[in-house]
Amino acid sequence: MLNKRFEEHIKDIVGEDQFVKLRKTKGFRLAMKQFDETIKTAFMSPEEDYYVNFPMANLADDKIHGISSNCYNLKG
Repeated sequence: MLNKRFEEHIKDIVGEDQFVKLRKTKGFRLAMKQFDETIKTAFMSPEEDYYVNFPMANLADDKIHGISSNCYNLKG
């Protein structure tokens, strides 16, 4: 359930068009694996920042939403 919510959150941030392309990439699968195995289990402190990498995904940088160089800064 939490994974699905995270997926929806990414979709809201990057937009429908980018998300459709992103979802087909190996970078998306790796990011979801990183979220599931590392971030989700450590997500306890609201002060912590977590970084989700989307390698080779070609996401547009969006400093407002915390996306830079195919990396998403997920605030605790």
